[in-house]
Amino acid sequence: MQSLRIRMVIFLVLSCALAGCTGKGGGANASGSVSLNGQPLADAEVQFIPRDDASLGTHSTTTDSAGKFTVKGDRNIPLKPGPYVVIVNKLAVKEGDGKQGAGGKGAMVNTVPLMYQNRGRTPLKADIQPGSNQLPPFELTSGRTR
Repeated sequence: MQSLRIRMVIFLVLSCALAGCTGKGGGANASGSVSLNGQPLADAEVQFIPRDDASLGTHSTTTDSAGKFTVKGDRNIPLKPGPYVVIVNKLAVKEGDGKQGAGGKGAMVNTVPLMYQNRGRTPLKADIQPGSNQLPPFELTSGRTR
């Protein structure tokens, strides 16, 4: 009888570990999209930074070719529910300056307007809830249209 109880406890612990239980309540994930001047922003870094509670951890992901992203956190630092500010960065080779950077490429520039790169100035916010979150699109503008 004692052996059966031990096996049941081991089974429950292993089942919980394989299912991703953290003991802290449900984790979260968030999906959304980023556009710049109405065009999908591919290969951009999207960072979720806690507004007030640093224990939430900072999380980042990269947009795909359609400007879409999903952030889940990782095994050590899950995405936790709470309020975040969102910053966006995208590095690209600066064309036409003739300067050579590392690897023989031109200088790298961030193509995202400064206000979206700065934690204190970004208007982008996300209130993450437990479970799956479909965020409204992050629509960035540079002040000039193409």
